[in-house]
Amino acid sequence: MTAATTEVPRIWLVVPAAGAGSRMGAGIPKQYLPLAGKTVFQQTLERLCAQFPHSRCVVALAEDDATARSLPLKCALQIDW
Repeated sequence: MTAATTEVPRIWLVVPAAGAGSRMGAGIPKQYLPLAGKTVFQQTLERLCAQFPHSRCVVALAEDDATARSLPLKCALQIDW
């Protein structure tokens, strides 16, 4: 029998954010559209961080996306781009 551990299980979050949003016709990818003072991308990651603070996050971006990494996030998630 092994001793019980208090270590939190590692949870991986996968956030698909590589779309171009061409069907919306917005001119920018929909993840960068404004929503309540931030982008949809920021709102999503900050809410995931609040719900799963001990997890890691993989964000799937388009190869030429230079925006995501430059956005300010109020989030302590360890993000792999």
